[in-house]
Amino acid sequence: LQKENEDLRKKIAANINLITRSEEILKSVVAEKEKLKVEKEEAVTEISIKVNELQVENSELSNKVKSMIKLLLEKDEEIQAKDSLMSDLQKTRFSTSGPTTPLNSALVEELQSDLNRRKSNATNLESKISELSEEINSLNKQLIEKMKNEPADFVIQAEPPKPLEPPVIKPLPPEPSSSPLEALCKDLQSDLTKYNR
Repeated sequence: LQKENEDLRKKIAANINLITRSEEILKSVVAEKEKLKVEKEEAVTEISIKVNELQVENSELSNKVKSMIKLLLEKDEEIQAKDSLMSDLQKTRFSTSGPTTPLNSALVEELQSDLNRRKSNATNLESKISELSEEINSLNKQLIEKMKNEPADFVIQAEPPKPLEPPVIKPLPPEPSSSPLEALCKDLQSDLTKYNR
C-alpha cells in the first residue's frame, strides 16, 4: 500500500506539473494571439491612412492635370490667333507697295517672338502634364498593391481609382477670323498704307 501510495503521489505530482506547464503554454498562446490582434489592428489602421493619403494625392494631381490641359488648350487658341494675325500681316506686307517699313518689321518680329514664347510654354505644359500623368499612374499602382497586401477581412469602402490615361490634346481646328481680328488687321493695313504714302 505504501508503494502504491508513493506511485500515486508521483503520478499526481507529474499531472500537476503537466497541468502547470499546459497553463503556461496556454497563457503564452493567448498573449501571442492578443499581440497579433493588436498588430493586425495597427496594420489595418496604417493601411487605411496610407490609402486615404494616396487617394487625396491622386485627386490633387488629377485636378492639376485637368487645369494644365485647360491652360494648354487656351495657349493653343492664343497661338492660333497669333499665327492668323502674323499671316494677315505678312499678306499685308507683301500686298502693299514700297519697301518693308521698320514699323511693320518690328511688329512682325515682336509677334514672332511672342508666338515662339507661347509655343515654348505650351511644350513645357505638355511635358508637365506627361510627368503628372506618370506620377498618378504610379500612385494608382501603389494603391492597388496596398489593397492587395491588406488583411483578408479588411475591406476599404472606397474603390481604387482607375489609372489615369495620358491626356491626348488635339490641335484645335482653324477658326475663321473673328470680327475683332478682322478689324485689327484692317486698322494695321490702313496704318501701313498711310505710312507707305
